[in-house]
Amino acid sequence: MAQIVKIRLPDGRVLVPSDWTSAEPLYSTVEVQAGPYTTLSAFAYGLGGEVPGSVGNRRSQITDTNLEGEGARIPANEELIIYSIMVEAFQIGDYAAEGDLGNPDAPFTSLNNILRLQRDLVMTTWLANVREYTNHPMGWFPAGMGTSLVNYGAVTAATDTFVAASNGSASVDGKRLIASPLYVNGGESLRIDFVAPKGEVEDLDESEDGRVRLRTYLDGFRRRPVA
Repeated sequence: MAQIVKIRLPDGRVLVPSDWTSAEPLYSTVEVQAGPYTTLSAFAYGLGGEVPGSVGNRRSQITDTNLEGEGARIPANEELIIYSIMVEAFQIGDYAAEGDLGNPDAPFTSLNNILRLQRDLVMTTWLANVREYTNHPMGWFPAGMGTSLVNYGAVTAATDTFVAASNGSASVDGKRLIASPLYVNGGESLRIDFVAPKGEVEDLDESEDGRVRLRTYLDGFRRRPVA
């Protein structure tokens, strides 16, 4: 397998990531509910911080994020080169409506909810608070992991049945590569805003405490202290 020994950034800088790792991407979680929408920011909190959109301002665990520190920036002794942004979805709580055959248990997410999130959410990536590095619908950033599609019963015009889906395919190759990698220097600010330009994710099917949990990965090369 070929090994990357040098990376030239758009501004001319050359990085030599020989002592970096591609095995530990950064990730962060937000939770989306039905109704009026407030912008939710992934990577705006560190491990132990409040998960945006969660019920009762839930404190994050390692399943939510692995970002150290207070959040909204990477630690001063780390660096990051981002080649892919990936988003996976999990159902939290119940659905408001129930199909004729009933609904599967969480964390299965309905195909309709996935399509609504892809349609109505835009992801804006901010680095060093300089400018928007991405401003694209969520569907542009497939997960490349997890369950692709699960049929629950048969979908016909006469029945209201449930089809589970995910944001993208199950293949690890099913992720979109960024043409020019994004570089985050140690200590620089970092966040990804999930914005709903229409003010809500329209027709999202959720119960009162229902949520769709979106976990975002920044995949590429990551430099971390070795001691």
